[in-house]
Amino acid sequence: MEITIGKFMYQSIDDEVLTIMKKDKEVYRMNIREIEITFYQPEATFSRVPGVYFVAPGMNSAYLCTNRKDKGEIRRLHDYLVQYGAKEIIMGAMKAGMAQHSSDIQKKQEEKALLKQQKEEEKKQLKLERGKQAAIRLEKQRRRSGCKEKTEEKYRCTVCGAIWYSNSMDRAKNVHNALSMSTYAINQMRDISRCPKCGSGASKHHTVRYWIDKKGNCMDREE
Repeated sequence: MEITIGKFMYQSIDDEVLTIMKKDKEVYRMNIREIEITFYQPEATFSRVPGVYFVAPGMNSAYLCTNRKDKGEIRRLHDYLVQYGAKEIIMGAMKAGMAQHSSDIQKKQEEKALLKQQKEEEKKQLKLERGKQAAIRLEKQRRRSGCKEKTEEKYRCTVCGAIWYSNSMDRAKNVHNALSMSTYAINQMRDISRCPKCGSGASKHHTVRYWIDKKGNCMDREE
């Protein structure tokens, strides 16, 4: 089959694939059985020239085949496409020009449904995570209720890896020894940040919190 309409040539060798050519250059290639004809006006009217819209998978909008000097070629093309498997989904001219293939519409609907499902799952997971965090906070509040909070500094030597702790009493002893004006007391002062194992001053520290109940039991610990 070979039909020339205006500057375009519509041809098919095997009655399965339609090729649209312009000046020996391929413009479109589509499977005839996948084509959907969205508008068909075979005769000239007051407001419209003869034409046919059709769309294939992957096209953003329908393809318009029209010719003011048509002598039946558009009718021949339409009849040929329908004969070899093209479907007719006729709609208004304005809507037909922007129409997409039903498979593309279905694909978008499936993607939209999948995205909606993913968002719902994310909301459920977020709600579940918030519920877990709230339960953890409530459990902490329960354990810490009526307890006294104490803190100490946890040091770690970056040279040998030794770990030691220091609290407010150690700092208070240093202040007391510094104010006593006694040589012995001053000699008892120690650099809390210095490693007691290797003597290195290269250390890191952070605060550790304890919650102690009235019986002296540690009910919770947080670093």
